[in-house]
Amino acid sequence: MSIKKYFNKTSVNLFLLSLLGLGINTPLLAAMWQNVSNNDSRIVFFNDGSVSGNNSVNVYVDKHFNTALKPNEYTIFCVVPGEHSLESYLNDAPKYTGKNHPQMTAMTKSGHTYFLSVTSQGTPLAVTQEAGARATNNARLSQFINRSPSVIPCTEKKITDDKFTVTFSFNGSQLADIPAAELKSFEDWAKRVYSEKNYRRIEITGHSDNVGQNDYNYTLSERRAKVIRDVLTNIGIESNAIVVKGKGDSDIKVTCERGSGVSTKICNQTNRRVTVTVTN
Repeated sequence: MSIKKYFNKTSVNLFLLSLLGLGINTPLLAAMWQNVSNNDSRIVFFNDGSVSGNNSVNVYVDKHFNTALKPNEYTIFCVVPGEHSLESYLNDAPKYTGKNHPQMTAMTKSGHTYFLSVTSQGTPLAVTQEAGARATNNARLSQFINRSPSVIPCTEKKITDDKFTVTFSFNGSQLADIPAAELKSFEDWAKRVYSEKNYRRIEITGHSDNVGQNDYNYTLSERRAKVIRDVLTNIGIESNAIVVKGKGDSDIKVTCERGSGVSTKICNQTNRRVTVTVTN
């Protein structure tokens, strides 16, 4: 079966296309999680000038004109996740092959962004997030009138998990006092919050167990909240978006025996916590 015939009859998942090894503009996987709604797939087409010289390249979406990208231009649009023809052509008039006879279709996934570099005849070249970011960083956003009914307004994704809780060892208020697995999971979550930029306010609330004096427990809960604040600001989250407060032992989640024995300390693990809440 010829390559052209294969593409005419086959829907290609962009995640798998790089593995086909067909010897033609074989794309490299180029999906990343971003603040894309789970209802959308986001497409970033760009023209870095390596294909067209000074000429524009026509971009087609599902047999409809999307834009003509000049060198050092890019366009961003969203489509409903599923099967779409996403192609680019240079000097395809008067037959307009991309509009009338697309060579292939791709299967896009929800919540993903795909960076696609234009090519002269058909299948775009998918690139990594880093390469796409470099190509579009200083490029111009194309001013175009889209004619494809498949293009939909992009909707932003609300962070799926807008709350995270870490716990501390008895009397602990340093990062080393957080279980290593919890700390790693929290740092990964915080990095995702920062990358999505989908926050207006982040509230950090520290808590303690009810072992010891109330005043000391209040101060301890504040110290715990502040060490978590430092994690967020070190990642890059603006300090003016963060609110820190301690609640001491005023909000006990688990009732444990009084005292300072080992069993009581283990029981109180849930009470020795900091909760981070994101407000969009």
